[in-house]
Amino acid sequence: MKSDQARALLEKDGYNELPKAKKKSFLLLIWEVLREPMILLLLTGAGIYLAIGEIHDSLLLLASVLVIVFIAIFQERRSTRAVEALRDLSSPRARVWRDQREIQIPSREVVPGDTLIVKEGERIVADCLLLESRSLEVDESLLTGESVPISKSVSSDGSRLQFPSAFCIYSGTLVTRGFATGKVIATGLHSELGKIGKTMQEAKDTKTRLQEEIAGLVRIFGTLGVITSIVITLAFGFTRHDWLQALLAGIVAALSLLPEEFPVVLTIFLALGAWRLSKKQVLVRQPSATENLGSITALCTDKTGTLTLNQMSVEQIWTEHSQYHFHKNVEPLSAEIFSVLEAGFLASYENSFDPMEKALQKTFKTESEKVKYELPKRSLEKDYPLSPDQLTMSFVWRSPINQSRVVFSKGAPEAIVNLCNLETRLQSVVLEQVFKMCEQGLRVIGVAKASLSGSDFPKEQKGFQFSFLGLIGFIDPLREGVKEAITECYQAGIRTIMITGDHPAIASKIAGDIGLKDSGSFLTGEDIEKLTDNDLRDRIKYVNVFARVVPNQKLRIVKALKANGETVAMTGDGVNDAPSLKWADVGVAMGGRGTDVAREAADLIILDDQFNSIVAGIRLGRRIFDNIQRAMSYLFAVHFPIAALAILPVLIGGPLILFPIHIVFLELIIDPACTLVFEAEPESAKTMKVPPRKLEKPLFSFQDIALSLLQGMVVFAGIFMLFLWGLHQGWGEAQARAMAFSAFVLSNVGLIFVNKTSKHVFSNLFFVVISFAALVLLMAILFIESLSKIFKLETIDLTSLGISALVAVFCVFIASKIKNLKIR
Repeated sequence: MKSDQARALLEKDGYNELPKAKKKSFLLLIWEVLREPMILLLLTGAGIYLAIGEIHDSLLLLASVLVIVFIAIFQERRSTRAVEALRDLSSPRARVWRDQREIQIPSREVVPGDTLIVKEGERIVADCLLLESRSLEVDESLLTGESVPISKSVSSDGSRLQFPSAFCIYSGTLVTRGFATGKVIATGLHSELGKIGKTMQEAKDTKTRLQEEIAGLVRIFGTLGVITSIVITLAFGFTRHDWLQALLAGIVAALSLLPEEFPVVLTIFLALGAWRLSKKQVLVRQPSATENLGSITALCTDKTGTLTLNQMSVEQIWTEHSQYHFHKNVEPLSAEIFSVLEAGFLASYENSFDPMEKALQKTFKTESEKVKYELPKRSLEKDYPLSPDQLTMSFVWRSPINQSRVVFSKGAPEAIVNLCNLETRLQSVVLEQVFKMCEQGLRVIGVAKASLSGSDFPKEQKGFQFSFLGLIGFIDPLREGVKEAITECYQAGIRTIMITGDHPAIASKIAGDIGLKDSGSFLTGEDIEKLTDNDLRDRIKYVNVFARVVPNQKLRIVKALKANGETVAMTGDGVNDAPSLKWADVGVAMGGRGTDVAREAADLIILDDQFNSIVAGIRLGRRIFDNIQRAMSYLFAVHFPIAALAILPVLIGGPLILFPIHIVFLELIIDPACTLVFEAEPESAKTMKVPPRKLEKPLFSFQDIALSLLQGMVVFAGIFMLFLWGLHQGWGEAQARAMAFSAFVLSNVGLIFVNKTSKHVFSNLFFVVISFAALVLLMAILFIESLSKIFKLETIDLTSLGISALVAVFCVFIASKIKNLKIR
């Protein structure tokens, strides 16, 4: 199919997707914001002002409601856009044959008539009629409820009229084994999945530990706000006999304690944090992963494709009598060496995605062209795929001339040696050579050949009489920057563990090259099988290299590490890696080479498959958590003086210092500060130089809360003393309130600065803009008489403003010293 035909079909039939939940309309967003407790309190305050004839105050509160609604909608839209961007990134991909080549496209762009390519571990994205099938088995439990995989084959007459399910694969089902290509016959609502009305939806989100903690804080402060508001209203009403003013005082008390910013901070930080992670090639599938990134103490990583490029090239070929180095030797290949290369080529799938098979095909084609060699014409009659029990794969080829059959096999050297039943001497020589090649960091396979007489194929590969041909060594270069990333992990207190299916000698060589500690000490899969769970827990404390490991053993490694108190991140890409990814505190799937099963089981997907991206994700995860802590510290610090200045004057019978309009003004600084300034803060220089945060450690310890509240107490004490001093000097309430309010606004800006990461004023554009806007508006309120009256203030001179600024500077200075007491 051609691309322009596909585009035309998309316009005609629509995208290959099922109906999604409708987006919230703009009016619905406004309605949800208007129902917030803070907005309802402000509207109530506006109504009271209107009832007592304070029309200007009423209109100003209504105007402030509009501003707060705008800010809330802006924040909602910003986080929604981030989530939508992540959804686009996380949508399944499909490989199709278009314009005479294989390309990868979003699954929603697949159209009827496309040729879809699927392999083991992938979820099928459209209904297809099979065109080619290799040992294909499909899990159709989503459609049928039957969990046993079903074998699929190509229809002999190319039709789907008879036994359609045997010749078709369906959208939403999973390839558990084999490879296939199929012609797309139905997409979206026209697929079998669409017809029965099922949807491929993620599991319902559950609250993370951090979300539960914030919800608890909201309940505590919300309850405290309601109780305090009632007490203040009653106290004011019974002592001053002005119940409308009492209601206003109660509203001020409630506004001062309302924790509406807490859940907003968490929601926005996690949404934008996930978006920022995607920019580092890390896709978040579970919100808890963002929280857990900063707690990782053990990072278990695959070797191939993660630490290395997974771009194989043939480096050496060895036989019993000769050896060839492709980057050293320049002479043509001998007949013996060439026969090993040819056997490896014929023991590979034609359109393979395996890097080793691609390397074999490329090298064989190059060497064949050099000597103008043409393969004898043969047809593939049968293939024996790789299995956990038999780590070799064999292909039976038939000659059309004399009908003779020849079998080529390749696989793990030990498995090939066993398959060939080599004599003890030759077996020792071969395995010794395997070890030498592995010590050079080469990945080694063995190659064998057999003849078949008759037409009866043995059930297993062991039924052939194989002859050993030789060994092929592949080189897979290390990814750039891996060694530096490993060093960064050690500095951050993160232990790095390499797990590979390769030979122990290869694993040790690569571990040494990347700077892994104790690279010469390793455990093999065979060793793990012999150890009890308790023994494995003891051994794993000192071993960082695991070789010849199969997926089910990765699960035992994860369990042993967690039993030792480690917070574990585990990488994986295969179908059988899903259990270990699920068990890990942070399961990391590879986005490029990973299977759909692995991606669905993981918490994170690394889009570029690079180890460096995992470390970058950990660094950013730590930054996100630190910034949430800083924002919450600021909120604790700034809300204490607001609450104290709103409540204390009522309790002691003094004049009110804060009115609803003052709190609204302060909230116009607080809201964008905690969601824009702190979210955009860069990581500190110590982010990756401190030990991981314990997973069970709460967002705030008693010390954290006490130090934050202590900052707020200092600000409150300074402002309250300034207000009392002003009254003692004979100023009126409005003038004393003006000085106190000025000091509070300036202190608020100072508290933002104190709790920021960077102490450079211009390092954060949001901070500069918000601070400048706050100061400009404050000057307007203080020096424009009409505005001063609306805020129940009195215009002041520069001397009075200077006194307020000095008090604010002193309070912020003390607060900064308190902040530095914090132990991180």
